[in-house]
Amino acid sequence: MGGYLRIRTALDVDCFRSALATLVARHDALRICLVPDRELPQQIFAAPLTPQIEIVDLTAEPNPDAAAHGRMRASLDRPFDWFGAALRVRAAEARRERVVLASEVSPRHS
Repeated sequence: MGGYLRIRTALDVDCFRSALATLVARHDALRICLVPDRELPQQIFAAPLTPQIEIVDLTAEPNPDAAAHGRMRASLDRPFDWFGAALRVRAAEARRERVVLASEVSPRHS
């Protein structure tokens, strides 16, 4: 489950990362992890962590808006690692003060 949105301002990465960390700390569902076991995977809650944010600069692309849209669409189409993080966040800078964000929550949480 995920989506993307366009933000028409510069992204303060440190502030955004801090806000995501607070969100993840408050909501157990965003910290659910599956760990392999002999018979069936087990569900555990990971300790609060700072989510990783992948940031890509596409301002040098011939059509940065289209490149950002394509990158976010591809991100949303990529399968989740069932034993990895529950939340993925990506940001693409399409133009100065214009950012496209994509976030997804693993299907095991929807």
